[in-house]
Amino acid sequence: MIRMLRSERGSTSILVVIFMIVLMIFGLSILTTSISNTRLAEKKRVWLSEYYLLEGYTARELAMLDNIITKNKNETVTDLENSLIDEDARSQVYIKKIIEDLENQGYWVSLLESELEKELVVYLEIKENDSEIPKHLSLDLKLIIPDDLLSDDDFLNNANFEIAGHTEWQKPFDFEESIKFEDPFENPFEEPIVNE
Repeated sequence: MIRMLRSERGSTSILVVIFMIVLMIFGLSILTTSISNTRLAEKKRVWLSEYYLLEGYTARELAMLDNIITKNKNETVTDLENSLIDEDARSQVYIKKIIEDLENQGYWVSLLESELEKELVVYLEIKENDSEIPKHLSLDLKLIIPDDLLSDDDFLNNANFEIAGHTEWQKPFDFEESIKFEDPFENPFEEPIVNE
């Protein structure tokens, strides 16, 4: 018996077993990390696709607004050429037309007047419709009112608006009371067992 205890036979198998246990722990930690990174990447992909979809809606809305403003500028210049309005009142007529047209299209417009200048502000709020908790994008646009002293070409080619404010937000939401963890070792190809 003492001879058996002093024998070094089988000592390498103990080292191999310990080494295999260390490798299994290392492998499980890598597997868990890769699974969590995959889930995080999927959430980020969904968030980015929703974000760029909302940005696309915004670009479309800004293009429609730009078309409305350009149409009103062209009508104002045409009225001036046909002597329907006085040259000194061109910007006044333009402001009146643009406010009326934008409000008819459903935009919220505010005319801010001070002693030095007049400022038209258009407020846009765009939200996604196909999400459980929709994201909102709010824009404050300052419409540029061309000066009466500009030539017709400069009046038409002047920038239509500038973005004064841009906010993206999401309504607050409540988290579930209990946190439910998924089993990382569950076979993803099996149907989960539901306890009722």
